[in-house]
Amino acid sequence: MGKKITCFTLVGLVFLSYFNLTQALELISEKASKSQNINDYKEYFLETFDNKTLKNNKIRDSRNTIWKINKVEGQENSITDNGALELGGAQYMQRAVLDEKLWDNKQDYAMEFTINVQSMGNVGHSGRPIAIIIPRTKDKSFNKYYAVTYHMENTYMGAIIANMYKCKWAIINTAAPTKTEALVEGYYLLRENVDYTGRLVIHNTDEGNVNIKFYIDGPTNPSEEYKPLLEYTDSSSYKIISSEAGPAFGMAGYSDDGWGYSPIVRYDNIKLYELDEYRKYEKQLKEYSKIRPKDIKLHEKYGEIQYLINRGIFSAYFDGTFKPDRNIAKMEFLKMLIRLKGERYLNDKDYIERGIKLGIIDKKDIVFLNSPINKYDAALMITRYFGNPSADRTYISNIKDRRDIKDKELLNSVLFTYYEGYIRLNDDFKFMGEEFINRSKGVSILMRMIDDGYRKVNYSLELPHVLSSGAVLQRNKKIPIWGRGVSGETIKVKFRKQVKTAVVKNGHWYLELEPESHGGPYTLTVSSKKDKITLKDIYVGEVFIVAGQSNAEMYLNECNDAEETKKKLMNKEHIRFYETQQIMAVRPNFTTIGKWEASYEWAIDWSAAVGTFFIEKLIELNDDLEDVPLGVIPITYGGSTIELFMPNTITEEKNFVQKDNEPIMSGFWNGFMESVAPYGAKGVIYYQGENSTQLGYKYEPLLRDYLRGFRKEFKDINLPFMLVQISGYGDNSYENDVDTWPIIREVQMKVANTTDNTGLVTSIDLADPDPMEIHPKEKKPIGVRLAYLAMDMIYGKDLGYKSAEIKSYKFADNKVIVDFDYTFGSLYIKDNTAKGFQILDSNGKWHRAKARVNEINNTVEIWCDSIPVPQGARYAWNNYPSNSLYNNVDLPTLPFRIVNAPDSTTSNILKITNHMLNNHDAIVNLTRDNYFRVVNRLDSNTLSHEYAIKDQASGDTIVKLLRLENARAQDGTTETSIKIYNHGLSVGDWIRNNTRRWEARRVDEVLDKDTIVVRKITDQGSGDDISRYQFNGETIAE
Repeated sequence: MGKKITCFTLVGLVFLSYFNLTQALELISEKASKSQNINDYKEYFLETFDNKTLKNNKIRDSRNTIWKINKVEGQENSITDNGALELGGAQYMQRAVLDEKLWDNKQDYAMEFTINVQSMGNVGHSGRPIAIIIPRTKDKSFNKYYAVTYHMENTYMGAIIANMYKCKWAIINTAAPTKTEALVEGYYLLRENVDYTGRLVIHNTDEGNVNIKFYIDGPTNPSEEYKPLLEYTDSSSYKIISSEAGPAFGMAGYSDDGWGYSPIVRYDNIKLYELDEYRKYEKQLKEYSKIRPKDIKLHEKYGEIQYLINRGIFSAYFDGTFKPDRNIAKMEFLKMLIRLKGERYLNDKDYIERGIKLGIIDKKDIVFLNSPINKYDAALMITRYFGNPSADRTYISNIKDRRDIKDKELLNSVLFTYYEGYIRLNDDFKFMGEEFINRSKGVSILMRMIDDGYRKVNYSLELPHVLSSGAVLQRNKKIPIWGRGVSGETIKVKFRKQVKTAVVKNGHWYLELEPESHGGPYTLTVSSKKDKITLKDIYVGEVFIVAGQSNAEMYLNECNDAEETKKKLMNKEHIRFYETQQIMAVRPNFTTIGKWEASYEWAIDWSAAVGTFFIEKLIELNDDLEDVPLGVIPITYGGSTIELFMPNTITEEKNFVQKDNEPIMSGFWNGFMESVAPYGAKGVIYYQGENSTQLGYKYEPLLRDYLRGFRKEFKDINLPFMLVQISGYGDNSYENDVDTWPIIREVQMKVANTTDNTGLVTSIDLADPDPMEIHPKEKKPIGVRLAYLAMDMIYGKDLGYKSAEIKSYKFADNKVIVDFDYTFGSLYIKDNTAKGFQILDSNGKWHRAKARVNEINNTVEIWCDSIPVPQGARYAWNNYPSNSLYNNVDLPTLPFRIVNAPDSTTSNILKITNHMLNNHDAIVNLTRDNYFRVVNRLDSNTLSHEYAIKDQASGDTIVKLLRLENARAQDGTTETSIKIYNHGLSVGDWIRNNTRRWEARRVDEVLDKDTIVVRKITDQGSGDDISRYQFNGETIAE
């Protein structure tokens, strides 16, 4: 550094006061005593896994075994390139146990470690944790132990479990009858490929009990104070007073051979402290956590800034601010680098001495230390920090302003810090070394130095697994090809006669090949400066995506009429099926393990049945497809609600913030669906809704968002979607409107009819004979119907094969007369027995009805002899509906529901377009003295409430409220404050006290997570039954 490099110019001297310059010059000649590190605590064991080997389940240094890992089927463990222990693949729990001599038989001790989740897997529970940390075990075989676990927890959405997983931490004692059940639990969500700092303290108390504390901190959710996430004192007879083995770090895999994917977890920087030493360290941690700069809470890098403050690497100024835009001085940057090593000193002099000793600076740099640091300076100091490694010169030409750098050491440092990802090139691939680094940018650099996941922007050439040998590419439209590489380098793709290139930006590249006609097999090559990937056996043809939940996923060998289809398609080289791991993730994955397979017997057996039946019929209907390669890509997951499939682009658009204690939004999209986008496709089959029935009309905006987001992610706004209307399941409520499955079917029809390039086929007649079986085996008719729909929607050939659909209706005397589209000449009632028809009376009750087809005008007349003036009619409008009305091509008529509702708002009727409310939700009429009413839905635009609101009319301002689960008021409840554990309410939400005259109140104040304040309710107290309602927006009555 200093005079020999261009970055340390006289500009720096402007920033030096006379006093500091004199002081610096004195430091050069002073023979100072040895610098004193004021971090006066020290661990008694440190493991970084650097220079360690893992072989035969033993982790060794050059002489000794340090850790032993139990043998488990399927385990895939390694020491990573950046020096971390990675555990994965195991079917059951595996753990790395520290050698007893190194543990030193410490019973009371503390540990600190880094944990990094690479993959969550796909399912889990308290007995199948993603990560497990064991501080004490009663036996060396680890049957009875204390542990801190991190695991997935499935949650109820209404009465439905819909794979909306939360992740929680727990302390367990497997020596107790509770086994792996939580003794205490808390929420703190780990994002993939981010390093988090965990701390665990265990000790025996003076009373003879065992106290365990667990802390967790990280850049995505930094701790706002130093306190444990979990604490438990075990005073039971099952407490474990002493351990028979050293601490262990592990994970648990899938529970059986047929289901599940194991998580992958990394551990690193493991430190063990004697308690006295840890108390000294803890004292510093408490002081760091008190530093809460007042100007960073809304900053985009708040999490990283506060996390580095919590670690003592950054601090605030005396005025309590962080000043993220202020330039960093070289002296300040030097301190940060030294603090990264866990060292702290009292004064600048000691930091300078230590910096010289470490080789980060030399004496002639001292006079420049108070000047602002630029990117050149930082590159030199970082490279020296790591011991001046020689950079790989392969990618030097990627740095467009490299010729500005004349000094060899500086050029090496620039290349090293660019390639390792510590300092980024700009959008023009220039290093821009003279640019100063402010504190915000300094935070980014330091985060990249401590966390490989933050700095990784340069990769060996890589393609997502969906772009692999054996693939079918979509014909007659541009072909997306994408991957990862080294930022700034040019990637070349060759396919048939085409050669296309793309430049890598921030580690990623994307290009599109020009459309190709069908054919194959071909070879596709992708090359960079150092690497080349060759994909063989590539076909060009038609690609269809099958998306949804278990009925979309259901395998061909589980369905009726599969053998004939299998014989017809088996061993056809040009028919391909893609298979991928189905995992969950908090953040989108670039790729997920997957593979293309030809139509071998086993591949067809395990293919998505609706997709396979679909292509079979499509080939039959479309002669042009006889020799065209066909590919089917399933992106499905059973038992899941639509929120799990929501494209990441939608959550970003809506500024969704994932909270620690809430289910993981877009979990399966992030895990394995994102990695398929933007693969070229002809169309998409979407068969989902069974596990979203709890949403009611709220399903509609979600379905619309899903379609829009999917098309955006796949870079095709006109991508055809074929919806499958869900079939029957469950119990029926015949007299009222509480059934939820008909709402999903209604939404599916509405979206299909009002969204471009979207169609629908029904499976209303294909339910299993057992109403409690949610997986009907009749999937072939669905595939057939989808093929006819595709011929119309996609290939422009309407073959006259679709379900009849209500066109109009009228009330005439005691009948409701319904007219239909798509009768294809006639309608008929199967077996001459009208089933599934009902009539609505004036009291809002539904009754079984009669029906007949008027063969003259092809309408259907519906009536009930006991109801002279019907108020509505419906058909196949139950969870598990009967159906009997078919058209001339033997397809079932789509369900319908008709209500003779007023055209505008009245005293007990509300007209609100797309109100999205369900039965037992509520409204508040702000125009009419804030009257609160529980509502019933009449249709998607009409609500009723039993008790009238005087003068209610169109133009009134209405608050919409979504009902949450009821709760009991707890001790401490008064007439104006209500205690409910984890009430989940915000200001503007409402409650109704069902014990006290059903009085409703707005939440005026939230005191804490367990306490809300409302206007006085006389005699309100603990034990009262409280209905909770969540604010869902204001609207105007129509």
